[in-house]
Amino acid sequence: MLSRLYLPFLTVLLTCTVLTAQTETESDYYEAAADATCTCMADYDVTTMSTGEIEMQLGICMVTFAIDGRERYETLFGTLDMTDERSLTQLGENVGVKMMGVCPKVVMAAAGGSTGGQASAGTEVIGTFQGVTTAGKQAVVTVKVENGPPTKMLWLEYWPGSDDVEALKGKRVHARYEIRELYDAATESYLTQKVIVAVEEI
Repeated sequence: MLSRLYLPFLTVLLTCTVLTAQTETESDYYEAAADATCTCMADYDVTTMSTGEIEMQLGICMVTFAIDGRERYETLFGTLDMTDERSLTQLGENVGVKMMGVCPKVVMAAAGGSTGGQASAGTEVIGTFQGVTTAGKQAVVTVKVENGPPTKMLWLEYWPGSDDVEALKGKRVHARYEIRELYDAATESYLTQKVIVAVEEI
């Protein structure tokens, strides 16, 4: 008698569990990845690490989370391809935004806040202006941080300094950008992008 009562209960429980797993959103995944990455980074003293070292370790933590939960990742985003730089970069940016609410000090250190590379995480960058490149209809402004990776920002609208942008090439500049969620028709999803809003020579 007990087994007859237990079986329907177990069936409902398993059904609810499956439905819950299937309804996970990309935002849910980014939040989980942010929590796991911050936990992973807790073993490191970012104040003694260079920006490059922090970024490398962050990448290892994020990728480890994705590989360990490959099925979870591929359910939302498709095949996990470790050679797909665009997808991995996008993953890092989206997880990084969520990390600001979990371990902001780590994110600021990775952005250069601890070494003077950037004035604040996600909004400003100081470095050498490398120029403007185009990809299809998009223009991308690149600023190279000293002892750090290039920061690439989309040029979507007028910004102070854009009139003489070519004259800035090779010069040290202070650039400001905003983090925006932009719709990507190719993937039919919103992507987190850096959008340039100002550049000035320093």
